[in-house]
Amino acid sequence: MQRQAGARPGVAVGDEADATRVRGVVTIDPQLKVVPDIAERWDRGYGHFSTRQNLQLNWPALETVPDILAELGKRKGPRILVGFAAETDDVLANARAKLQRKNLDLVVANDVGRVGAGFDVDTNAVTILDATGGAEELPLLSKREVADRILDRVTALLRRAA
Repeated sequence: MQRQAGARPGVAVGDEADATRVRGVVTIDPQLKVVPDIAERWDRGYGHFSTRQNLQLNWPALETVPDILAELGKRKGPRILVGFAAETDDVLANARAKLQRKNLDLVVANDVGRVGAGFDVDTNAVTILDATGGAEELPLLSKREVADRILDRVTALLRRAA
């Protein structure tokens, strides 16, 4: 699924989600966006918004956008839904809560504070949690190997569902 520039998140999801058997979604919670009409008022000369526009906070106005993963979970039916949880504390508990709250089949829990894992490195160490309560802790691997392990789990779920 591709999203066109300027499109609202979640708009295309409804149209294409029904045509897939497996869906993986990476999101940042809470999902926020800059309100466009306020963003257009950025005062480039001073590097901040005028006081009338944001009460001297020097922050753009933000609004929440739809939680795409939760929306997919509400109507997932027989599809397999995989989510990702980048966490810094209570990694497994937060990931497990996300798995249940968003009706996922798998959630990949990623401790982004761990050395050698997370962002800006070529390796990762994750735990794959499933809806039956299972957990598979992966050692530090290349991100390609982690992706292969996730796809192995998805393949196993597809076989069971067939």
